[in-house]
Amino acid sequence: KRQSNLENTLEMALSLSTKQISSSIKIVKNYDNVPTIACYPEELQKIWLHLIQNAVDAMGEQGILTLNVYRQLDNLAVDIIDTGLGVAPEIVNNICDPFFSTKSSGDHTGLGLTIAKQIIEQHDGTITVKSMPGKTIFTVYLPLNELT
Repeated sequence: KRQSNLENTLEMALSLSTKQISSSIKIVKNYDNVPTIACYPEELQKIWLHLIQNAVDAMGEQGILTLNVYRQLDNLAVDIIDTGLGVAPEIVNNICDPFFSTKSSGDHTGLGLTIAKQIIEQHDGTITVKSMPGKTIFTVYLPLNELT
C-alpha cells in the first residue's frame, strides 16, 4: 500500500472511460478536500472504472454522472451517481454476486461489481447501493484508520 489521493484515482478512471461517455452525458464533480489514504491506487482505479462504466451503460446516450468524494465519520466516501433507469428493488442485493448481470449477453461477464467488491473488502471498506427510477447511487466507504 502507498499514500494516495482518492480524487487522483477517480480522475484516472474517468479519463480511461472518456471514450465510452457520450458528449450528452454531463459530468458533475464534488470533491471535498480529504486526506490521502494508504491504499492500492491501481486497484481503486479498477473499482471506479467498473462503477463509472456501469453508470454510463445505465444512462445510455444522455444523463448526469455525479462523482462525490467526502469524509463521513471515520471513512472516506466516494459516490458514483447516475440518472439511468435504476436497479429493480428485487435484484439490488444480487448485483455484486459473481456472474450476475442486468445487461444482455455479450462481452459482459457479470464480474465487474464482484471484483470491485473484493477490492473494497481488501481495503477493509464497504459498498452500498441505493436505487430508484432515475437515480442510482453507489457509495464506497474506505476507513480512515488506514492512514499512516
